[in-house]
Amino acid sequence: LIALGMAAWVIKDGIREGAYLSAGNALVAADDAAALEEVMKNHAGTPSEASAAVLLSDSQWEQGQQDDAIATLKAEIAANPEHPATSAAYARLAARLSSQGKTEEAKAAYQDILDRPQAAFYAPYALISLGQIAKTEGDIDKAKDYFSQASEGYPGNPLANSATKAMQFVD
Repeated sequence: LIALGMAAWVIKDGIREGAYLSAGNALVAADDAAALEEVMKNHAGTPSEASAAVLLSDSQWEQGQQDDAIATLKAEIAANPEHPATSAAYARLAARLSSQGKTEEAKAAYQDILDRPQAAFYAPYALISLGQIAKTEGDIDKAKDYFSQASEGYPGNPLANSATKAMQFVD
């Protein structure tokens, strides 16, 4: 009985690995929005689905479909909160909301980055962006605080130098 259980597990694991490989190959071959949508549809539940969603959002944004791009990112974030691409999706979402002038939504998305330990690489970017928003809104003390957090809290991150420079131009 144990041998039968082990055999079933090996078969199931082999099928899963095959599905992941097939999905990865489809993702690499996807060269336009339609192909990315096919990856998402045909390989739902695989890691490639989330990666395809982020890439689809990029394509939609470049084609001027800004609201669709944002909706795609929001759907990916909701469906795949633990996927490695989700941190990049949060960063893209925040930047795109900000570029559309949706400041409150952008601030919330930048804060989401800060609240996700797995998005630590993007934290200085979020802090600098929040600092720029605070500066634009005239809250100089808050801007300085964000820039300081970015430069002092993430000294090994390449963006830390940008935060230090940004602090020079706050006053």
